Amino acid sequence: MNELWLQKKLQKVLSEPSKIWITESGRQLQVLSPGRLNPYEGPDFHDFGFILDGLIIVGDAEFHKNASDWKSHNHSLNNLYDNVVLHIVCNNDTLIDRNFETLVIPEKDIQIDNQTEIIENDEIINQLLDLQHYALVRILRKSAEAMSYVKSFELGDALVKATENFLVNYSKKRRRPVYDETKFIEILRSLKSSLIYPFLMKIENNEIFDIFASLIDLMKTKIASEGAALRREILLNVVLPIAICIANDNARINLLTWFWTAEALNTYGNLRRIFPQIDQKYLWQQQGMLEFIREKSGRRTFPPNPLSEYKFDEVLEFYSFGVTNKI
Repeated sequence: MNELWLQKKLQKVLSEPSKIWITESGRQLQVLSPGRLNPYEGPDFHDFGFILDGLIIVGDAEFHKNASDWKSHNHSLNNLYDNVVLHIVCNNDTLIDRNFETLVIPEKDIQIDNQTEIIENDEIINQLLDLQHYALVRILRKSAEAMSYVKSFELGDALVKATENFLVNYSKKRRRPVYDETKFIEILRSLKSSLIYPFLMKIENNEIFDIFASLIDLMKTKIASEGAALRREILLNVVLPIAICIANDNARINLLTWFWTAEALNTYGNLRRIFPQIDQKYLWQQQGMLEFIREKSGRRTFPPNPLSEYKFDEVLEFYSFGVTNKI
């Protein structure tokens, strides 16, 4: 099987965000977005996003059957490869003196018997990969917004201020059911006495507890008299981003793992019309769809490259775009 086919299959293998990989240095790695295949000169994948021991890293990834191909292809002398943050190989036959992680995936784990599977499902696979990319953009963008509140206020006030800003924007959109200002005030006044505030306090104090079970409880338990849909929106747009900002590395891994594995509670008709071939099975898929719609309706043309345009690394201490000393 030639390298192009292996690249396409590899991208599909790496598109499972709940899978834990171990790099050659012994560090835990989760792929958040398997990036975009690059058909031109340079690294095989752009905007490849992963979490490494609590640090979210986005950059280029290069694939070789043998690690020694990096040297034989003279990549170290080509500045197109300067932002490679992950080297994926089938055979780690040599050490590369570069500031990136090496992930070994045996060729037998990449190959498939029926090569037409990739072609026949190409459109659906590409849409899913794009949605992973947009879901990553969305959670990073929401976290960057949350960080401004975290740095300006103590935790309880940051929660209230961030929720208030979210509800103001929420009220501008046509929703059902329609909430009046009285309902929003009730929610804001109830935040610190709800399950949300002690959950965030535990995160801030680095307590060890079942984050997955707590998030499920937050999804089920009313803040005030709001419906499940609005409560889920507050959780995804306010609570989760704040928690990611104040979490230690282990807690951040658990929070992001929940984001990428939590099943959606229901489907949205407007998203089904835009993405008729994709089941809304997971929350991250719906979040990716929403971010795609946001980007497409804005100034960008598809496909945009928002991860390189946003300056997340200037706001988020746990994020790095390209090769930096954070890795």
